[in-house]
Amino acid sequence: TGLVLKLYRNEYGQIPVAVSNVPRPLDAAAALDEAQAVLTVSIVNPTEKPVSWSPSLTGKNLAGEGTCWTIGGTDKLAHNVPGQEPQVRIVEEKIKADADEYVVPPMSLSLYKFALK
Repeated sequence: TGLVLKLYRNEYGQIPVAVSNVPRPLDAAAALDEAQAVLTVSIVNPTEKPVSWSPSLTGKNLAGEGTCWTIGGTDKLAHNVPGQEPQVRIVEEKIKADADEYVVPPMSLSLYKFALK
């Protein structure tokens, strides 16, 4: 829980944006930053299989490269224990904003951040 709260606090936007056409069983939410220049989309995949999603915006376009932070573990009972090697981590990667689809790993939260043009 702490990793998710840390990630949202540091990276998530302030202005909620409506999200539609999210493939089941994914759960998604989105927000813009205060300048409405950056879009953040969070997607939870509660299943044991990867699931793909395709972004589609109305009125704006994604620009350049984005960032994706993924929080997940090796299995549904994975958890971190103080003093031991973490089983659940935040993994950051650069992604192309013009990809046709993105894959959300099993049993994970992925936070996508894109500049808008």
